[in-house]
Amino acid sequence: MRDFFRGWRRKAGCVTLTVACLVTGMWLRSLRIVDHFGLIQGEHASTWVLVTPEGYRWEQSRFQEQFPPKYLWYSYSVDDINYLMHGFNESSRLFGFASGKRTWIDGISETTCYVIPHWFCTVPLTMLSAYLILVPSRKQPTTTSQTHA
Repeated sequence: MRDFFRGWRRKAGCVTLTVACLVTGMWLRSLRIVDHFGLIQGEHASTWVLVTPEGYRWEQSRFQEQFPPKYLWYSYSVDDINYLMHGFNESSRLFGFASGKRTWIDGISETTCYVIPHWFCTVPLTMLSAYLILVPSRKQPTTTSQTHA
């Protein structure tokens, strides 16, 4: 077993596989629960990262009021948060990637949104970990000292 973990590649592959499993777990969790992480900057802006069933959603909001800076984290049921997912004017959508804007009811606040699908994170991490774990490393050429008689 010690020979398996000799060198940096297999260790890095195991770490990468662990991260891929965590990202997959977040994907499965997002099918029932939406995690909502936020930073209110206090300068008429806020930044949000949502883990939703459609992917990782990054939102940047601008508004009139100024709020004190703080970090926020909420978890909602998918059914409770569906109203937040609608109303975006999606300017582009391709293979699960999306971007768009939304103007709130007050007509003043505006939110810009970008979506990265879950597979975009999970598949490359899994492929990289498989490469690091399964493909043997190349042996370094050994230099032989020649003795002249």
